[in-house]
Amino acid sequence: MIYTSNYSRMGSSPYAIAISAYPPKFFRGPHIKALAPPWKLVENYKAGHITEHQYAEQYFNHLLMLETSAQEIVESIPDNSILLCFESPFDFCHRRLLALWIENETTIKIPEWFDDKTKNVIEFYDKTLEY
Repeated sequence: MIYTSNYSRMGSSPYAIAISAYPPKFFRGPHIKALAPPWKLVENYKAGHITEHQYAEQYFNHLLMLETSAQEIVESIPDNSILLCFESPFDFCHRRLLALWIENETTIKIPEWFDDKTKNVIEFYDKTLEY
């Protein structure tokens, strides 16, 4: 299983792998820069020049231009790895777009990592919403 998270929650994990263009200075783990969105794409989004939809389209195009397939990416990442970027859980970010792309290309699910306490809260709200 591969997971996603952010630096503030899991940046010190021995399973953490950076997938942002520039990891924080404290981060000492491996870095797969090819999975980071192009910096110009990030700048355009932060400046409000493109929408989330346009960002997603351009990031997916970036992934399709890689010289490796989604399956090869998954096979190159050790089991229990946690792919990190900066955004908080539930915020729009490229790590979740990457997970979606991999799922669509391979049927392999890459969930967001949550500790047991957070999982219990999420499950409680999910069950509450079913009623």
